[in-house]
Amino acid sequence: MSAIVDLRRTSDAELATRMRDDINAELEIIYKSAPRTDSVAYMAAQDALKNQEELFFSDEELDHLLPKQLRITRK
Repeated sequence: MSAIVDLRRTSDAELATRMRDDINAELEIIYKSAPRTDSVAYMAAQDALKNQEELFFSDEELDHLLPKQLRITRK
């Protein structure tokens, strides 16, 4: 978004091209470092989130997030 704002402030086509190339180079680095996935991994993650409630915290996990004085199980 910042690049778009900057580009609207200039009519320098060479600058716009350099900015685009820099952004694309950074994006390529990000994509290369991102973990690879496939349809099997995607379906497993989807199942875990939708059907196995891995998106939710257990009561114990929630309790641990609270300050000690508000926890139900104090240790």
